[in-house]
Amino acid sequence: MIATAIGRAILLDRNPLRYFDERGFITCFSVVQLLFIAYLCWKISIIRGHQHSSLRGWKNPSRVWQIMTGGFIFLALDEYFGIHENTDVSLHKLFNLNENGLTSRIDDFLILFYAIIGLFFLRTFKNEFQKFTKFNAVYRWFFTGFSMCFLTILLDMLSHKRQLLHLMVEDYEKLKIMDTWFKSIEEIPKIFAEGAFIIAFYYCLIIAKKLLWERQKERENKKISYFK
Repeated sequence: MIATAIGRAILLDRNPLRYFDERGFITCFSVVQLLFIAYLCWKISIIRGHQHSSLRGWKNPSRVWQIMTGGFIFLALDEYFGIHENTDVSLHKLFNLNENGLTSRIDDFLILFYAIIGLFFLRTFKNEFQKFTKFNAVYRWFFTGFSMCFLTILLDMLSHKRQLLHLMVEDYEKLKIMDTWFKSIEEIPKIFAEGAFIIAFYYCLIIAKKLLWERQKERENKKISYFK
């Protein structure tokens, strides 16, 4: 998808932001990926609910996966409607903030806040996630996903108002072209992060099915032992 977007921009001599900017081709693809992750979390919540049907409320691990389902649906809505960017604009108007190196990056800090919430969530419910991350493949893909997330945030901060590019290019026209491509390329790690999370949660879905099967097998063995 990324190669298609870049290829069309080059071959058709178009502005790459046409494909990478808000509500562009790549944004829509990102929304689809986030909604697919939400779907995987929802499927896991159903399986974990069946496995621990006797538990109620927060004791049931399905609640964790239901929250994650809602979280990724929110991220998909944020991606498409630019909630964090609109929040940035609203905060500037509400508090009459002047643009400076800090206030102009509020939207970036909000994305960073999302990532930190994700890590905090994993930490809070570590007992549930340890059942999944003890498999190296899951841990590796979660690590890759968060690494790509933080790389996206870093690139977004560096590209702000062309501050980094000003150090390398002085010609205005070249600066404008490079800035356009830089803003497009900074979206790439985000797409890979979502892809890594899809793989991680797909592994979690497989493991959840395996845990449910083992639980059912254990119950059947107990019934057989009882009748014997």
